[in-house]
Amino acid sequence: MTTVPVELLAHLRRARDHVDRHYRTHKKAEHTFVAGSSMGGLISFYAILKYPKVFGGAGVFSPAFWVAPQIKNIDPKKAKKVKGKIYFYAGQLEGEQMVPDMLLVFDRMRLYSKADMTSVIRTSGLLRTARLALAEMVPLGFIATTVY
Repeated sequence: MTTVPVELLAHLRRARDHVDRHYRTHKKAEHTFVAGSSMGGLISFYAILKYPKVFGGAGVFSPAFWVAPQIKNIDPKKAKKVKGKIYFYAGQLEGEQMVPDMLLVFDRMRLYSKADMTSVIRTSGLLRTARLALAEMVPLGFIATTVY
Protein backbone atom coordinates (compact mmCIF):
# COMPACT_ATOMS: atom_id res chain seq x y z
CA MET A 1 0.00 0.00 0.00
CA THR A 2 2.65 2.52 -0.94
CA THR A 3 0.62 4.12 -3.72
CA VAL A 4 -0.38 7.19 -1.73
CA PRO A 5 2.67 9.45 -1.73
CA VAL A 6 4.44 9.28 1.60
CA GLU A 7 5.12 13.03 1.33
CA LEU A 8 1.38 13.74 1.24
CA LEU A 9 0.77 11.78 4.43
CA ALA A 10 3.72 13.53 6.03
CA HIS A 11 2.11 16.89 5.16
CA LEU A 12 -1.18 15.71 6.61
CA ARG A 13 0.49 14.74 9.85
CA ARG A 14 2.48 18.01 9.96
CA ALA A 15 -0.74 19.96 9.44
CA ARG A 16 -2.31 18.19 12.40
CA ASP A 17 0.79 18.88 14.54
CA HIS A 18 0.70 22.57 13.48
CA VAL A 19 -2.95 22.90 14.51
CA ASP A 20 -2.21 21.22 17.85
CA ARG A 21 0.69 23.61 18.52
CA HIS A 22 -1.14 26.81 17.61
CA TYR A 23 -4.68 26.16 18.85
CA ARG A 24 -6.25 24.72 21.93
CA THR A 25 -7.15 21.23 20.79
CA HIS A 26 -7.94 17.82 22.13
CA LYS A 27 -4.81 15.99 21.02
CA LYS A 28 -5.94 12.39 21.41
CA ALA A 29 -6.70 10.43 18.26
CA GLU A 30 -10.32 9.97 19.32
CA HIS A 31 -10.79 13.72 18.71
CA THR A 32 -8.93 13.87 15.38
CA PHE A 33 -10.68 12.95 12.18
CA VAL A 34 -9.60 13.06 8.55
CA ALA A 35 -12.10 13.19 5.69
CA GLY A 36 -12.08 13.64 1.96
CA SER A 37 -13.84 12.90 -1.28
CA SER A 38 -12.53 10.96 -4.29
CA MET A 39 -8.72 11.01 -3.99
CA GLY A 40 -9.24 12.62 -0.57
CA GLY A 41 -11.41 9.65 0.41
CA LEU A 42 -8.65 7.26 -0.63
CA ILE A 43 -6.08 9.30 1.30
CA SER A 44 -8.33 9.50 4.38
CA PHE A 45 -8.74 5.73 4.42
CA TYR A 46 -5.01 5.23 3.93
CA ALA A 47 -4.24 7.75 6.69
CA ILE A 48 -6.33 5.96 9.32
CA LEU A 49 -4.70 2.66 8.35
CA LYS A 50 -1.20 4.12 8.48
CA TYR A 51 -1.66 6.35 11.56
CA PRO A 52 -4.37 4.83 13.77
CA LYS A 53 -2.83 6.49 16.84
CA VAL A 54 -3.01 9.91 15.16
CA PHE A 55 -6.45 9.75 13.51
CA GLY A 56 -9.39 8.41 15.46
CA GLY A 57 -11.78 8.52 12.56
CA ALA A 58 -12.11 8.94 8.82
CA GLY A 59 -14.77 10.17 6.44
CA VAL A 60 -14.24 8.18 3.25
CA PHE A 61 -16.49 9.89 0.69
CA SER A 62 -16.68 8.52 -2.87
CA PRO A 63 -13.22 6.99 -2.47
CA ALA A 64 -11.03 6.64 -5.57
CA PHE A 65 -10.04 3.05 -4.77
CA TRP A 66 -9.52 2.39 -8.50
CA VAL A 67 -6.45 4.66 -8.37
CA ALA A 68 -4.74 2.30 -5.92
CA PRO A 69 -6.46 -1.08 -6.31
CA GLN A 70 -3.97 -2.81 -4.00
CA ILE A 71 -5.45 -0.89 -1.05
CA LYS A 72 -8.39 -3.30 -1.32
CA ASN A 73 -6.05 -6.05 -0.11
CA ILE A 74 -6.43 -5.12 3.54
CA ASP A 75 -3.45 -5.99 5.73
CA PRO A 76 -5.03 -7.72 8.77
CA LYS A 77 -2.27 -6.42 11.09
CA LYS A 78 -2.91 -2.81 10.08
CA ALA A 79 -6.68 -3.22 10.16
CA LYS A 80 -6.61 -4.63 13.70
CA LYS A 81 -4.92 -1.44 14.91
CA VAL A 82 -7.80 0.75 13.66
CA LYS A 83 -10.16 1.20 16.57
CA GLY A 84 -11.77 4.53 15.64
CA LYS A 85 -14.72 5.37 13.45
CA ILE A 86 -14.92 5.16 9.69
CA TYR A 87 -17.81 6.59 7.69
CA PHE A 88 -18.00 5.34 4.08
CA TYR A 89 -20.27 7.30 1.73
CA ALA A 90 -20.97 6.99 -2.02
CA GLY A 91 -23.68 7.33 -4.66
CA GLN A 92 -24.85 4.49 -6.90
CA LEU A 93 -24.47 6.54 -10.07
CA GLU A 94 -20.82 7.43 -9.52
CA GLY A 95 -19.48 4.74 -11.79
CA GLU A 96 -19.58 0.97 -12.11
CA GLN A 97 -16.89 0.26 -9.53
CA MET A 98 -17.53 2.95 -6.90
CA VAL A 99 -20.03 1.08 -4.74
CA PRO A 100 -18.61 -2.45 -5.22
CA ASP A 101 -15.07 -1.27 -4.40
CA MET A 102 -16.22 0.67 -1.35
CA LEU A 103 -18.31 -2.22 -0.03
CA LEU A 104 -15.42 -4.63 -0.62
CA VAL A 105 -13.10 -2.46 1.50
CA PHE A 106 -15.83 -2.01 4.12
CA ASP A 107 -16.44 -5.78 4.35
CA ARG A 108 -12.74 -6.61 4.50
CA MET A 109 -12.18 -4.06 7.25
CA ARG A 110 -15.04 -5.60 9.23
CA LEU A 111 -13.23 -8.95 9.11
CA TYR A 112 -10.19 -7.62 10.97
CA SER A 113 -10.99 -4.32 12.65
CA LYS A 114 -13.10 -3.45 15.66
CA ALA A 115 -13.58 0.05 14.24
CA ASP A 116 -17.06 1.54 14.44
CA MET A 117 -17.91 1.65 10.74
CA THR A 118 -20.91 2.90 8.82
CA SER A 119 -21.52 2.60 5.08
CA VAL A 120 -24.05 4.81 3.31
CA ILE A 121 -24.97 4.26 -0.33
CA ARG A 122 -27.17 6.93 -1.88
CA THR A 123 -29.37 6.17 -4.88
CA SER A 124 -28.37 9.55 -6.27
CA GLY A 125 -25.25 10.13 -8.28
CA LEU A 126 -22.27 12.07 -7.15
CA LEU A 127 -21.61 12.92 -3.55
CA ARG A 128 -24.07 15.72 -2.93
CA THR A 129 -21.78 17.87 -0.85
CA ALA A 130 -19.15 17.28 1.77
CA ARG A 131 -21.21 19.44 4.12
CA LEU A 132 -24.23 17.15 3.75
CA ALA A 133 -22.15 14.03 4.31
CA LEU A 134 -20.59 15.60 7.39
CA ALA A 135 -24.04 16.61 8.64
CA GLU A 136 -25.17 13.00 8.30
CA MET A 137 -22.18 11.87 10.35
CA VAL A 138 -23.07 14.04 13.38
CA PRO A 139 -26.04 12.00 14.68
CA LEU A 140 -23.93 8.86 14.36
CA GLY A 141 -21.37 10.33 16.76
CA PHE A 142 -18.67 10.67 14.12
CA ILE A 143 -17.85 14.33 14.65
CA ALA A 144 -15.83 15.57 17.55
CA THR A 145 -14.91 19.22 17.78
CA THR A 146 -11.16 19.53 17.87
CA VAL A 147 -10.53 23.28 18.00
CA TYR A 148 -12.37 25.12 20.76
